[in-house]
Amino acid sequence: MNITRLRKRVLAIQWDREHLDYLLAERQSGSIKVQTVGTLPLVNEEGEALAPGVVLQPELQRLGVRKPDVLVGLSRAQVDVSTLELPPASDDELPELVQNQVLRDAGDIADEGVVDFVPLDAANDEARHVFAFIVDRGTLDQVNQTCEQAGARAVAVLYRPLACVTLLQRVVPQSQRTMVLATVQGNEADLSIIRHGRLIYTRTARLGNTATVEAAANRMAVEVQRSLAAASLAPDAEDQHMYVFGALESGERLVELLAEKLSVPVSLLDPLRNDHIEGTVPENASRIAPLLGMIHEHFADS
Repeated sequence: MNITRLRKRVLAIQWDREHLDYLLAERQSGSIKVQTVGTLPLVNEEGEALAPGVVLQPELQRLGVRKPDVLVGLSRAQVDVSTLELPPASDDELPELVQNQVLRDAGDIADEGVVDFVPLDAANDEARHVFAFIVDRGTLDQVNQTCEQAGARAVAVLYRPLACVTLLQRVVPQSQRTMVLATVQGNEADLSIIRHGRLIYTRTARLGNTATVEAAANRMAVEVQRSLAAASLAPDAEDQHMYVFGALESGERLVELLAEKLSVPVSLLDPLRNDHIEGTVPENASRIAPLLGMIHEHFADS
């Protein structure tokens, strides 16, 4: 979903109703250095909603960052996701096939917005299946307005769960086992299933108001089982390994409970384990995961 080319220094952001998360990084001598990360409230003391761009602008000024290029992570609520079945085709033929199919199905929404996709299978003589992602014009206008208010410019929009998968594939060695990834974002969890190095399923599940780690584990276990069933899989300790992005202090008990409930190995991953960060490491590590994935994906492509 690239809009234009990146410069060397990049700001990755995402927001929901209550918070805006940001991560500033640059590439130096072939490696990526995370300069700063942070979370800003989008609700004031009176309970009034604040515009993300208006909140971000003084923070960038405080950091001495002028007119940065911005990657914007979008949640499931901001992206239309569909599974397409297409005729047998090579990878080079897929973009045109996806665009034509999405235009037939979505009409003006796709014509005025941005379309991207992820193949779910390899090229052969059989039908191709892809996840298609559509960002409509209204969402793109909001992204551009937010960045303009902050004194920045949007250069790319990315689907948040895919950015988390990008980071997982960077920090975990590829294996033949099926990997299940969970990234908690407030009262939601991005759930993705990767098999033989290829994404086969992704969804965002609402966790509700889970006040205790036990309640969160119960709810997440149910949603993981639903995701596996939708991908025509069942929990299998011999084939599967689940990973959860999060902080050590708050995540250890969660992964213990998930392992008990799902009967599969579950590991806690620190998103920043392979990256150097200047300053304070954030407590809300899971919220930083998609931002890091976005940064790595786009520096790799630039």
